[in-house]
Amino acid sequence: MAERIGKSNSYVSRRIALLSLPEDVREELVCRRKSPSIVQELVNLEADKARALTQVIVEKGLTRREVRKIVKHIKEHEDDSLYPWQTYSNTEIKNRRMERALNKCIAALKICLYRVNETIEGVEDWTVKETLWQCREGLNEQIDNLIKLKKKVSKY
Repeated sequence: MAERIGKSNSYVSRRIALLSLPEDVREELVCRRKSPSIVQELVNLEADKARALTQVIVEKGLTRREVRKIVKHIKEHEDDSLYPWQTYSNTEIKNRRMERALNKCIAALKICLYRVNETIEGVEDWTVKETLWQCREGLNEQIDNLIKLKKKVSKY
């Protein structure tokens, strides 16, 4: 089958494994347009735990990474808790995601700033150098703005 559809054997096996999930779980996640990678994380859970986790995924809009952490917690602790996502409000989850996104943006701008600095060192034409310095100042300003925004988000 894998050969016929142009996919790997493991891809087909993972998709077939999704059929082992309870029907209501599959329906809920398909209707909510959750990615197969998120649903795949639920395959090795008992039906009742998969149902409980499905509700949390839908309510809080969890990512695959967050679902994987919950599944790992469930397997390690053998309890019914979906710690720590049961205790987090939707606002807290959104703030955590926003903080991560801001960190990524700050890191990308710092890399850009580093490359602009390297370029400035190699340029001898003063007009080009002046233009690059203005770009550098703009990057510094953007980084500062993102850091301020991150501090505001982390307060909540």
